[in-house]
Amino acid sequence: MIAAAEFVLVVNEVVTSTQGAHVGTVGQINAYPGAPNVIPRKVVLSCEPRDLSTEKIASLKQRN
Repeated sequence: MIAAAEFVLVVNEVVTSTQGAHVGTVGQINAYPGAPNVIPRKVVLSCEPRDLSTEKIASLKQRN
């Protein structure tokens, strides 16, 4: 979960540090095994940069 949280912060940093009307969303986050008080061994999430320009989307994906 810590790595997933850091990933969300990086997505926010990339989106907010680049000029434009684009957005970056991190959607559904699933931690496995998903039991209370158990450190997850796996986290699956979705990430989607969005803009009207496909070039801008490609540029955002290249940033880290």
